[in-house]
Amino acid sequence: MSNSLLSEQQYLAAGYDSDTKAFRTTSVGGDGSGSGGGGTTFYAKPAGAANSDAVVAYTSATTITVTGLPFTFVETDIVSIRQIIATGTTASNDTVFTDVSDFAVSSGVITVTGAAFGATDVFVVTFAAQVKAYQPANASNRQQEVNPLNDKDPISSLVDTTNVTAATHDYDFTMDGSKNVSISGKLIDADGTLTMKIYAMNDEDTTSGDRIQIYGYDDKNNITTNSWTVTNGTLTFAISFNNANYKHWRVEVVASGATNTVIVKKKVTAL
Repeated sequence: MSNSLLSEQQYLAAGYDSDTKAFRTTSVGGDGSGSGGGGTTFYAKPAGAANSDAVVAYTSATTITVTGLPFTFVETDIVSIRQIIATGTTASNDTVFTDVSDFAVSSGVITVTGAAFGATDVFVVTFAAQVKAYQPANASNRQQEVNPLNDKDPISSLVDTTNVTAATHDYDFTMDGSKNVSISGKLIDADGTLTMKIYAMNDEDTTSGDRIQIYGYDDKNNITTNSWTVTNGTLTFAISFNNANYKHWRVEVVASGATNTVIVKKKVTAL
């Protein structure tokens, strides 16, 4: 068995907090949570610590149990086990085990040869494990965005209907987390006129706030405009608004008659 006593200075250098009797997590080549790069990640896990990624609990005089790690560990994943003795308040009363030959692991239970654990002691287990993002075949790290912003609202329909009444119809949407929007569709009118305008604002009062009519780029006609109208005919449109990161948007369609088709689709992106 190979264990040693650390001096107070060594414990402070290792990130030991004498007030909470806990070690701060340290990482090399990662962020300490298993989500970093392809380097080795060290997990320092005091039982009950608020910043723990795992829980370390006393099991017997020679065993402790670790739960909650994002991987199944074996003996060679253990860098050290620190036993913070409850009866002492200084680092000189604590013990660190570092010899992997003294460790035996079974289903999260670590048996330590020669240990004398106490039920009220606090334990810190430091692990070295390969980050799951690392791909040995090509010596690179895989990066993946969870719930990417570009997928939040890929394509949606604001309206797709026929024979709207002779009135003003508003189709609202928000742009949280996005700054680009494209709008396309078709207006068909058989008995009058359909006029479409687009408004935007950042006022949180969606009932009384001032919605501002804005210009968009008419990709179909290669011009910038703020109104689209069709009379007794068919109008297709494709409009883009880039870096227009307003929160509240409205597509307004004014119909003079009731024999018509109104189709408006949108797509937003964050990048």
